[in-house]
Parts: sequence; C-alpha cells; structure tokens
Amino acid sequence: MIARTSAWWFAILLPIALASCGSDPEIQVLSGDLQAANQQGEVMYRKAKEADDKGKTRRAIRLYDKMATAHPSATSASKARHRQAELLEQQGRVYDAFKAYDQFIERYPGDRLYPEIIRRQASMANAAAQGDVKSSLIGLKTKLPLEKT
Repeated sequence: MIARTSAWWFAILLPIALASCGSDPEIQVLSGDLQAANQQGEVMYRKAKEADDKGKTRRAIRLYDKMATAHPSATSASKARHRQAELLEQQGRVYDAFKAYDQFIERYPGDRLYPEIIRRQASMANAAAQGDVKSSLIGLKTKLPLEKT
C-alpha cells in the first residue's frame, strides 16, 4: 500500500518538477531532437557569418550572441561566442567583450580556442587594472580613476 501511494505521488510530482525547470536552452536540447537543434544553430551561425563578412558588425554581434545563447551545444556555438567577443573587443566595447569571453570560458572549457580566450581576457583585465582602456566613442586611450575599477 505504501509503495503504491509513493509511486502515485512520484508519478504526479515528477512532471511538475520537470516542468518547473524553466526554458533553459540546454534542457530544450536534451528533451528535443539534438540534430534538429544543431541544424538550426548552424543556420543562425551562417547568417551571423554572412553579416560579419559584409561588414555589418553590429548585426553580426547580435546574431552571434543569439546563436550561441539559443543553441549552446551546436557545432559552431563556441566559434560564434568567440567571434562575438572579438568583434566587441575590436569596437572598444571592453566590458561587453570581457563578458562574452567569460561566457565562452564557462561554457566551452575543452575547446581548442580556450587558451587564446584566457590570454585575451587576461590582457583585458591587465589593461583595466592599469587604467588603460579604449574609449568606445573616439577610440583614444584614456586613464580611468582606479577607485572606480
């Protein structure tokens, strides 16, 4: 009787618990078709790369971010996050680039680009610690007061 009651509660509560997990992209991939999700991610990556190749940097940054966020397990997701961070850094958006590199480090520790990302982030942190940061408005180096960093 106890076993039957426990099984009944388990059957009722398990779907509720799983449904409350939210809309995490990783959970969606695990519950759906991995191959289809990968294909969707690759389509998004090609669109971002196309914008990048045409010099539409702002659009490319947005699409790379969207792809890597929506399809973190796709084949090109690590390349998308890496390129997003590179473009942000090239634009002088140091804080945003640092965050994108950090997302890469957190999600893709075994990727072949990992050592390069660590070096880039360390270089950016060192520049910030020294107070040298490129202004995103005019591209000139400025000194930041250390008490604000």
